[in-house]
Amino acid sequence: MSYNKFICRSLNGRLLPVSIFPYLVLALVTPLTPAAQAAGSPNRTISNAESHLKICVNISLYALYSLYAAIIMVSSHFLPPWLPAAVHGLDFSPQREGATDAGLHLQGARAAELLTLGRPRCPRPQAAPQFGSTATILRSHRRPAGAFTLIELLVVIAIIAILAGLLLPALARSKEKAQQINCLSNARQLALGVMMYAEDHDDIFPPSADYGLPTSDPERVWSARVLPYVGSTDVFSCPSVPGRAYPSNWATRGTGSIGYTTATAYDPVGVEGFNTLTRTSTIQNPALAPLFADSVNGPTAEKYRGFTFDPYNGVTNPGDARLGTPLISDRDLVRELSALPPSALKPVMTRHARRAILIFADGHAAAYTGEYILGQERGAALHWRFRPRILP
Repeated sequence: MSYNKFICRSLNGRLLPVSIFPYLVLALVTPLTPAAQAAGSPNRTISNAESHLKICVNISLYALYSLYAAIIMVSSHFLPPWLPAAVHGLDFSPQREGATDAGLHLQGARAAELLTLGRPRCPRPQAAPQFGSTATILRSHRRPAGAFTLIELLVVIAIIAILAGLLLPALARSKEKAQQINCLSNARQLALGVMMYAEDHDDIFPPSADYGLPTSDPERVWSARVLPYVGSTDVFSCPSVPGRAYPSNWATRGTGSIGYTTATAYDPVGVEGFNTLTRTSTIQNPALAPLFADSVNGPTAEKYRGFTFDPYNGVTNPGDARLGTPLISDRDLVRELSALPPSALKPVMTRHARRAILIFADGHAAAYTGEYILGQERGAALHWRFRPRILP
């Protein structure tokens, strides 16, 4: 079908206002995407993931428009002549008494041309056919040639299925990227809150858990100390976690999904943590020392400790103790290793496309696969255990 014919039919069939709908969708939806929102935020995180998200969202929106345009073009190409005039601007009904719009009826030669070609064009005003004319006879005794055939219907269904198969995975990846960027932004805000806390407390990090305080004191958990510096409880959890919650006190510490390292834990007797507070000068290389990571969350009564992760529970490194790694997996290791005590768990979870988001002591963020982390000096070579633990 030519472009002029499509425009003509759009005008007759009142499809032109509908054809601009996808442009309105692009104008309204694009500013609402997570990448666009992050661009206007003061806590904007610039990363390759954000750029990839923008590309995926734009591709998805244009694919939706392409699907819409294909349906409109195909439907306008094969519109059967027996559809109402409000759809395609043609009227094949017998002449009504007193009708004055000559453009609603066709002469016999014009009807024969339509039945031969099967593609009605924009009619020019012509004299209405008389009763018993060729057009009336053909309409009465022949099947409309513009109606859908089975082959045409199957072709349209196949095109729609192919487009949907290409579009849905892209939308799923875009959603996952949006959640990953949101989680990364939350963890980065927590890291900035920890840094501001340290500046106000003589360069001392807030302890992940202060075992010198009673369990009824909310500041026994690090989240209560950092909350005044971030201002929102939403940043304490990952948006991709079902039932996300803020670990407000000792009883709800298992619900956290962004963990703070136990290398900063304080225990006056040195059992569950260090007997001294952690100073910023303790970290020799802040760019390699993870402070925050994705953690496994769940009910506290079921041994979940999502408010923290323990880098001392995994594989050690005989050459450099700082390179020892925590328990890490894309599965729920707390459930799988439920025979162990809670202090021997506290794993890191690679929930974002088999990657874990890490925030380092210098404030930068990165995402690593579990295999790369467990490679130690042959992989990421991170200083998880930047503070050597001396067992009693």
